[in-house]
Amino acid sequence: MPGTRSLARILAVGVALAHCADAARARVYRNSEYGIRADFPAGARVCTALSGGHPVGFHARLDGPTDCVNGGGESDRIALVASYNSAFEAAPKPGCPDRGRPLEAGLLKGLAFPHRRSVVCGVRGPEGSVTILVSARGGRWTGPGLPAWIVATPLIDYVAVLNSGPKRFQTNLRTFRAFLKATSLGWAKGRARRPAR
Repeated sequence: MPGTRSLARILAVGVALAHCADAARARVYRNSEYGIRADFPAGARVCTALSGGHPVGFHARLDGPTDCVNGGGESDRIALVASYNSAFEAAPKPGCPDRGRPLEAGLLKGLAFPHRRSVVCGVRGPEGSVTILVSARGGRWTGPGLPAWIVATPLIDYVAVLNSGPKRFQTNLRTFRAFLKATSLGWAKGRARRPAR
């Protein structure tokens, strides 16, 4: 399972393979396996993020048409991806990109998934570009014979990402805040089942 850092790198350079969804359709996008419900900005062309051909979330470019096949490089974009917590870590980790200097704490204040303990980090690159990651965990492993320490461990890692150039950063940050507030992670209540093999 890729860690938060790996997911951030994948999203920072764009998702290599993705399936485009028509922007004219409803703005709400769901991934039932991970319990994601994401409301993307009106008019955004939303793509399904894939890991090895498996849908793991969504991403959308904020500064122009999205090329879902090539991911769009380091464009202004928001994304939400999930993976199974196969490392059985108890708390989310920020996993900030290695390059750049930390963003001012005031810019990150209040960035969180609703009803979820969230960890946030952000960096500003030398050219002024910004990457912000908001991480959370949810659900529980279930199944007969699982040790108590595994059952007590969150099942899913969630990461929301904002990549922004300096010109549109304030606008993109407002969009990202609204995106997070409208996002629902389905494992907030109840228990998730271990995926069938």
